[in-house]
Amino acid sequence: MNGTTARPIALLFAWLLTAMAPLTADAADPAEQRILSFQELGAGQPLSLMGSKGSAGISFGIRRDELVTRARVRLTYSWSPSLVARLSHIKVLLNEEVLATLLLPAEQAGTPVTRQIELDPRFLSDFNHLRFQLVGHYSEGCQDPLSSAIWASISNQSELELEVTAVRQVSDLSHFPEPFFDRRDSQRLLLPFVFDESPDHATLEAAAVLASWFGAVADWRGARFPALLNRLPKRHGVVFATNDDFPDFLIERPLVSAPTVAVIDNPRNRSGKLLLILGRDAADLREAVSGLVLGRALLSGAAVTVRGVERIRPRQPYDAPRWVRLDRPVKFGELASRDRLQVRGHRPPPIQLDLRIPADLFTWNSNGIPVDLKYRYSPPLKPDESRLNVHINDQFVESFNLRESGRGGIKQRVRVPVLSAELFSGGNELYIPAFELGIRNRLRFDFSFAYHKSGDCETDLLDNIVAAIDEDSQIDFRGFPHYAELPNLRFFAHSGFPFTRLADLADTVVVLRDLPTSHEIGTMLTVMGRMGESTGYPALRVRLAGPEESAALEERDLMVIGSETGRRLFRHWDLRLDNALLERSGVVSRPVLEAPRQIEWLGFDTRPDPDPANRVELEADGPLAAVIGFESPLSARRSVVAFLSNRICALDNLTESLLDAGKRADFYGSATFVRGNQVESIDSVLVGETFYVGNLPAWTLIWFHLSSHPVLLALMAIFTVFIFAFGVWRYLRARAARRLEGEG
Repeated sequence: MNGTTARPIALLFAWLLTAMAPLTADAADPAEQRILSFQELGAGQPLSLMGSKGSAGISFGIRRDELVTRARVRLTYSWSPSLVARLSHIKVLLNEEVLATLLLPAEQAGTPVTRQIELDPRFLSDFNHLRFQLVGHYSEGCQDPLSSAIWASISNQSELELEVTAVRQVSDLSHFPEPFFDRRDSQRLLLPFVFDESPDHATLEAAAVLASWFGAVADWRGARFPALLNRLPKRHGVVFATNDDFPDFLIERPLVSAPTVAVIDNPRNRSGKLLLILGRDAADLREAVSGLVLGRALLSGAAVTVRGVERIRPRQPYDAPRWVRLDRPVKFGELASRDRLQVRGHRPPPIQLDLRIPADLFTWNSNGIPVDLKYRYSPPLKPDESRLNVHINDQFVESFNLRESGRGGIKQRVRVPVLSAELFSGGNELYIPAFELGIRNRLRFDFSFAYHKSGDCETDLLDNIVAAIDEDSQIDFRGFPHYAELPNLRFFAHSGFPFTRLADLADTVVVLRDLPTSHEIGTMLTVMGRMGESTGYPALRVRLAGPEESAALEERDLMVIGSETGRRLFRHWDLRLDNALLERSGVVSRPVLEAPRQIEWLGFDTRPDPDPANRVELEADGPLAAVIGFESPLSARRSVVAFLSNRICALDNLTESLLDAGKRADFYGSATFVRGNQVESIDSVLVGETFYVGNLPAWTLIWFHLSSHPVLLALMAIFTVFIFAFGVWRYLRARAARRLEGEG
């Protein structure tokens, strides 16, 4: 081959390598070891394999910008001592390809066994399912395929180990939100936001909108947004820059003449990408973010210019996309896909529907939430114990026998019972009613099909049993008023209420000092992500303000970020909060009860008196943070939620607790303290009086508040009877007197 032909071939080869760059691993990036327990992958309990064909599994995804070079699973499992070792085994399947078979020797039965299994990376795809199927026999002859003697269990502490290498991607917005968020990734979203040394409030407003949108798309995974000031992230990140204020690493980038969104390589890491939000000023940044989140379907290329964003119709109260509709019945097909509403097998998995309702939905003294239920199933051979059980939040509601017709009638009317103390109480005492409808609910349908045995070898067990909940089934939340007692940090932690009453946070102002620290900015962004996760909609109309901007804070619900901001704001309000963490030391005041605890059951008002009975002041060496809630001094029936700490870094522990589902359950009342990894709530020791939001009919309002005072109700009843009896007595006496006068 001569030089004339060799050069074009070399150029062609180089071009092919360049074109393949997005699909090849970056040699500069070392392989990363990633270990995920089955529990982290969604297995809340050990995987149970019951019956001769018992099956269970886990699902996991592979990010588009990562290449798996090695995969293995470290299983811890046990099995029934009754199984015949020569005939029994567990099949390990990856995306329905059998990769291994686990023998079940009799000498190890009944005790945990750990084994490591290599998984062939060639069988991995974007979304993967690792399934375990038990082939179990307790007899060499015929057997009962559903016998309780046939079982195996796989620990949810088993681990999936992946060796991944970063893959370089092309700079193309048509893949957005990848690589910044990848729906294949089941881990929490960790996405740094980058600013110059001193971002202003208008710039941070744009960042808050984008953080809320990323929080919405991350959904159940959770999202955290560390703030970096003039520093590059390790890999992926979002950068906000104007023509006048930009980080040092963008100093050579040309100025823009309109709101612009672009994606470029990370100068620090060639396999990383930076999403650039650019503008002539901070107003352009907000326009660029609005165009990005509302016009995502039109994105293409390495950069786009936003020519205009028009919001035609404002959001209405309680219309968040992730909340159930309150203006009409909601069909089950709107809540879940058809595949999720259908199951197979004699012991099928449950059909589950998630229902998010507003925290202030007032269901007190109601008959329940009506559900028009339609369902279909393979008809049983004879009337037996086959049935459909309905649960709400793991509490039994009703059971339906499955008839030979194979249909649940044209319509079955079910009422989901509610005692919903969580919805209308202040959250200062824990009360779990028999049937509780909360903020986040799970409606579960369990089909179970019986089978008949005539002998050891004669059963009518069939493999083609199918059951489904009809998509036209519906649940109806219409007609309930809105009324709730605040402050209630349980509402805030679980749904962002009252700020999320409007999905775009139009009534919300975030109060932040003029030069916030990176921890305060990160706290604000992460909280905005939580708001987006709750509503499923970006906070397009949220506003930021300083503590001295009183006019901007009136008639708004306020989030106060940072103790320095809180100190200045509370001083301006002339507000005394004995327990606020405004200094390095923490102060806790315990209140006086208005009635002894021995007679609380009589119904007296025993809520804490805001005047403290004692006061303890401590100076702690470790980090301490708190969330407190109270009524805004500027506007009646408006809420203030403040994030305070004795050290700036303690705010990170606070946001971590909000992202942890287990710790979120410990947020309630008006004050929650975070000490390291511990979360503790204290009942109304900070702000004293509670207040109510929403409206009730006058008669309902009277009876609702009187219902917590049974002694008063009894006295009123006695007084009413006495007045009525006295009136009757006077009437009869007067009538008798007239009769006597007539006789005289």
